[in-house]
Amino acid sequence: MSEYTEVEQPFLQQLAQQGWQIIDQGQGIPQDPSISLRGNFREWLLPEVFNQAVSGLNKTTTGQQWLSANQLLDLQSQILRQPNRTLLEANEAIQALLFKAQVNVNEITGEQDPVVKLIDFAHPENNQFHAINQFRIDTPGCVKQFIIPDIVLFVNGIPFIVVECKLGGPNCANPMQEAFVQLQRYRNARKATLQAGLKEGEPRLFHTNLLMIRSTSAEADYGTVTSGEEHFYGWKTLWPDDDALAKAMSPQQRLIAGMLTQANLLQILRTSTVFMDTDSGPRIKVVCRYQQFRAANKILQRLSVGQNATERSGVVWHTQGSGKSLTMVFVARMLRTTEGLNDFKIVLINDRADLE
Repeated sequence: MSEYTEVEQPFLQQLAQQGWQIIDQGQGIPQDPSISLRGNFREWLLPEVFNQAVSGLNKTTTGQQWLSANQLLDLQSQILRQPNRTLLEANEAIQALLFKAQVNVNEITGEQDPVVKLIDFAHPENNQFHAINQFRIDTPGCVKQFIIPDIVLFVNGIPFIVVECKLGGPNCANPMQEAFVQLQRYRNARKATLQAGLKEGEPRLFHTNLLMIRSTSAEADYGTVTSGEEHFYGWKTLWPDDDALAKAMSPQQRLIAGMLTQANLLQILRTSTVFMDTDSGPRIKVVCRYQQFRAANKILQRLSVGQNATERSGVVWHTQGSGKSLTMVFVARMLRTTEGLNDFKIVLINDRADLE
């Protein structure tokens, strides 16, 4: 048994069944960057995939692709260059860019400062989804010469998810904890390393990061770039599929089937991810928990099929401290992005969510 055969390979195989394009580089240290769709091992964006995907998403009314080669380079630069920003600041700036990027002019129509679609949220099938294992990134000047995250997931060439796989055994007594430490190392966030004045990893890989995932197959959970280990959570809903199907799945299979379908992943990015200040001071990034995702979608479903006021109202019950206000934020965002439902508003009264 190995980490690759027991955890990593099944992860990739399930993603392939869900429509992801898989590049499986096996278990060794990659030597050819072109296999992972890059020109060199310093790149963390997939430039040609980005250019092809984004060009295809931006067409005139006559179906002509209008972005020039220089404009595509400019868009890449807007993502890649985040001067004097912390990792979280860069992450927040790039997430805003994903929703509204612009270039100087549409050279075909003459439109000034046109908005560019980097991702087609309304039609997930129009995007390109890649999963690449053993994604080597060279790190000159750091403690080690390179890092090799087990799996990196890309949408239109932009890395959104880093997956660390571990297998318990005599040399790995606590695989989930070791996976967390490894994820910290990849983004140069281990306190001992920083205190020693050393550098490790490639934080820029996480400038575009939506989720970090750790898995042993028997356990699997996710967090964000600001999550402490205590704030990594499992995923238990298969929405919109029947959750009864999840009972026969391992935690890894449930997380992949529930979070990493193309439609659900893009919905989580678009409506269920927020940056917020905390009472203690530091700003954090929060991604919905499975209960919030399921509840918000059920509210949306009720609104979309209801014919009268009674059918279009309901109560969402939360245990104390379970994030009811945040759930309503997610609902409100979903309403704003759903055709025909953006006239509704949410009124939160204590534990009751009244839909008007």
